Formats: sequence, C-alpha cells, structure tokens
Amino acid sequence: MEINGHIDDVRNNIMYFEGRAAEKYYVALNEVIPREYGYEGKRIRRPPGDPFNAAVSYGNSRVRNVVFKSVVLAGLDPFSGFLHADRPGRASMVLDLAEEFLVAVSDYSIIPLFTRRMLKLEDFTRSRGGVYLSGNGRKLVSEKIEERLNEYLPYHGKNFMLRDIILGQARRVGMFLRNEVRSYQPFLLKL
Repeated sequence: MEINGHIDDVRNNIMYFEGRAAEKYYVALNEVIPREYGYEGKRIRRPPGDPFNAAVSYGNSRVRNVVFKSVVLAGLDPFSGFLHADRPGRASMVLDLAEEFLVAVSDYSIIPLFTRRMLKLEDFTRSRGGVYLSGNGRKLVSEKIEERLNEYLPYHGKNFMLRDIILGQARRVGMFLRNEVRSYQPFLLKL
C-alpha cells in the first residue's frame, strides 16, 4: 500500500495502518511466546501487564535512548517530529525515527529470551499494578540489546553496526528536512 500526500493530510491514515499492523504482529507473537509468561497477544504498556510486555517496554526505552543521541548528533530537534504529534516534553522526532528500529533491535533481541526461556519468572517483579524487569532481567535484556546494536548489517551497499545505521538514518532525516534530498527512505530489516 502506498500513501501519498502532505504529512498533515495522511498522518491519520499512516497511524491507522501502523496500529492495525502492530495489532496483527502482537497477536502472531502469541503463537511463539511460551504460555507460562502470561502473554495474551496484545501490547500493554502502562503499566506492562506481563513479563513479555515488561521486557519489550524496557527494550524499547533502550532503543529510544540510542535514537535520541543519534537525533541530537545529527543536529535535529528531538522534540520536533513529523509523524508523532508535537507536544511539550514529548520527543516526537525520537518516536518517529525509533519506529524503524524497535522491531529490528528490541523485539529481535527480546523474543529469543522468551522462546529459549532465558528470562525466568524470577527476573520480573509485580508492583503498582504492573510487571517490571528485576535487576537481573534488566541486565540480560540490556546485554542483548547492546549485542544487537553492535551487529553489522548491510546498509547502502556496505556493512555498518546497527547503532551507526541509526545515526545514518537520523542524518538522512536531516537531509530530507533541509531539502537536500527529494525523499526519505526508511531503514528496512531484511530477514
């Protein structure tokens, strides 16, 4: 499907299709995440309702931190986005760019921790109506995220560390916003 037009005119359609795709993705994950983790095929964020959602929330925050640094290094305003609406205190540009990398980094790192049962139920705590990673759980997820960020992947004909690809994409956003290039091509992970 192709959506064309000014972002202000197509934003709602983009967000609608992104939401529908995410819903189907999380339902499909219910087939691979072992039942003992209590995952029910949906994304629950605030607060995370089960160990899988807790790990994804933590992993996504780690990815967004890397994206934030890349956005700043690229000379962009992290609080001025184009897809996620701007509002005070919301790093909209970071949220926009992070969309390209959450699955490629966070989910890619976290799903095997569950399918291989490397994260134990003891690696989670319950508090304030939610489920959160314990210190050991955070350490394991952080290690896997860092390993993934340091992996080399093809990018524009060469191999780069994934963390450098994030910076490259932030720079490409800047080039697009300064009208140095006619279009912006998102990073697509090829499995």
